[in-house]
Amino acid sequence: MTTLATLKERIQDDLRGRSDLTVQIESAISDAIKRWEGERFWFNEKRFRLDTVAGTEEYSIPSTLTNTDASALSTGEDMIEIDDVLIQDNNELYRLTERTDKWLNDYQAPASQYTGTPSFYGVYANKVRIGPVPDAVYQITISGLASLPTLSVGTDTNAWMVEGEALIRHQALAEIYRTILRDADGFQLALGGVQDAVAYLKRKSSSKVGTGRIRAWGYV
Repeated sequence: MTTLATLKERIQDDLRGRSDLTVQIESAISDAIKRWEGERFWFNEKRFRLDTVAGTEEYSIPSTLTNTDASALSTGEDMIEIDDVLIQDNNELYRLTERTDKWLNDYQAPASQYTGTPSFYGVYANKVRIGPVPDAVYQITISGLASLPTLSVGTDTNAWMVEGEALIRHQALAEIYRTILRDADGFQLALGGVQDAVAYLKRKSSSKVGTGRIRAWGYV
């Protein structure tokens, strides 16, 4: 398994053993992850759990989220983009309908007037807003794009260090060549590595969601 320390060593080797760029390499890795964490691959999709509180409408992200087994999230884990929201009620799963914050402002009844089983949700100001306001504790599962745990020490690892290692390594190299070494040729070579890594990850991601069947245009 690749760790943060291993990735630093590989980048240093790619730079022909430049031992004077340790700090810059670490910063470039961090910037590279930030650059790509908003892109969807199979390894940065996640299911989160949110347990509602009776009478509470809004839930801050990510502080009110947990793993699906109710364990705490790791430092740095967060929800970036929502794909689907399901609620469990009487051992059955139901999909919540997405609503805009404006719609919720117009139609959401305050808890003092009405509470019930949630049937819709919205996201605004980094908070999930549930409606109707829950009348009890409900388990909600949120699927979507996620940021991965923070890398702090050399032994730390996450999927960016494993599945996404080539992408992050070449992106970090591109940043160093562009901003530190001012090496145009090195920058272009690193960008080529980024493009190859992205193409590979996109193909692999597609293979994990594709059916392998040809469908008629417009079919849903």
